[in-house]
Amino acid sequence: MHYQGRHIPLCWALAELQLDKVQPPAHGESLAPWLAAQPKLPLRSYSIASVPAEGPITLLVRQVQCKDGALGIGSGWLTAWAMEQQPVQIRLRSHNQFHLRADSSNTPLIFIANGTGIAGIRALLAQRVALGQRQNWLLFGERKQQSDFFFARDIQQWQQQGFISHCSLAFSQEQTEKRYVQHVLAEQQQQLRQWLAQGAAIYVCGSLHGMGEAVHEVLQQVVGEAGLALLKQQGRYRRDLY
Repeated sequence: MHYQGRHIPLCWALAELQLDKVQPPAHGESLAPWLAAQPKLPLRSYSIASVPAEGPITLLVRQVQCKDGALGIGSGWLTAWAMEQQPVQIRLRSHNQFHLRADSSNTPLIFIANGTGIAGIRALLAQRVALGQRQNWLLFGERKQQSDFFFARDIQQWQQQGFISHCSLAFSQEQTEKRYVQHVLAEQQQQLRQWLAQGAAIYVCGSLHGMGEAVHEVLQQVVGEAGLALLKQQGRYRRDLY
């Protein structure tokens, strides 16, 4: 069928609609105008986990399930409704505050992430690896190592190759007392001070509430409010939180 300037199967057109709000067509109503009047899926933003040199775009999508059993609008479509080989309409947006600085070639970088926030960090690490820059410290937190250590193969390979000089992990559900990435950062304050003294920049990606706020508090304890404000001013404290 012809839909929005494309010739596609009807099932592909239906997959682009917000199906729980679709109204059935009236008796005798033509298909094309009925489709055009139905609510489209709203936009959802995902961090790209790959760099152009790697070829295909890589996303990290965690399926969201609501209390009533309904799936998240974006994650549900990508994980349950979209079919293999089906074209997906995307729009690329630049995150100007979360790129590597042009002058960061000799700068140590501290990458902090939890959950799907590792996607944006993985792309930055891949770029550092491609440029041969080895002073990278990764702190990553999730629930269980066996099921939630996203991009484990890449991270472990980069460690072995010396591109991640320090890797600090926290899996919250693998011990009685829950331990998160902010706890790991607090435990390694001495190393944090050493890296910052060497001019390190900090990149934080993941949840705003919980990890983002807690990491911010740890950084305030280490460098003070004035020190943290200076890091921001220098472009050495960058966050992508949601």
